[in-house]
Amino acid sequence: NVNKIKDFGEAAKRELMMDRQTFEMARRLSHDTMEERVPWTPPRPLTLVGSLVIPGSSSREKMIQRDREMGILQEIFLSKE
Repeated sequence: NVNKIKDFGEAAKRELMMDRQTFEMARRLSHDTMEERVPWTPPRPLTLVGSLVIPGSSSREKMIQRDREMGILQEIFLSKE
């Protein structure tokens, strides 16, 4: 493959070149002279009646987490005592 990076030095050079290009592009865009033509208006506030569902009512996450913890080894902390 022609585009495959062969060694670490080549990868570092390529990354440095990409960083330089990104920096130059950001510098060019920072001199942008565009002006707003459409005035910004704040969005209308939402009026919600209430929650349609009770949060966590059909959640199985606690049971899944408990089962997951039962299937792994418990951590053992060794002390000097």
